[in-house]
Amino acid sequence: MQIDLPVLRSEQISLEPFRPGDEEALMEGAADPLVKQFALLGWRDPLREDFTRFITEDWPALRTAGRAAVSSIRDAASDAVLGYLVLFDVQPTQRRAEVGYWLLPSGRGRGAATEAVRLVVDWALGDFGLHRVQAAADVENVASQRVLERAGFEREAILRSFSVRGDGTRADNMLFSRISAEPRHELGT
Repeated sequence: MQIDLPVLRSEQISLEPFRPGDEEALMEGAADPLVKQFALLGWRDPLREDFTRFITEDWPALRTAGRAAVSSIRDAASDAVLGYLVLFDVQPTQRRAEVGYWLLPSGRGRGAATEAVRLVVDWALGDFGLHRVQAAADVENVASQRVLERAGFEREAILRSFSVRGDGTRADNMLFSRISAEPRHELGT
């Protein structure tokens, strides 16, 4: 089932697919020390051509296949890319998914990540019909844990040796979740 994530907007940000021309922002994010340390992307020195392919081919194919929806986090006033958000590991029969995100340094400290997570999760638990959205944050990434808590997530457990950091060391992660207040019986209804 295709993931028809619409453009989502608030006063501060919008969530929408990346588009050609956004490669520089993605390269800046991939090179950022905090993103490299904590993000579970698996990107190792990607080239501009890689990001062009992600934007034009790979990420749209993930949406069409119903596996993930990758979105840019953009400033509502300037349209500048502030970061990256992904709804992934979508499990239609279990009605659950996971969310991940990162911000460029220029997007940090103003609530953009919290607003982005809140927007996509409200949509996923509402119009898209999921019952659960979860997220894992490195136990040392306190800022990410605060984002999730402000977006209405609850702490559930520590996932031991869950991820690999940018330096190659394994890290424990804190598992968070939000669940739907009203379960739905079919996705997309």
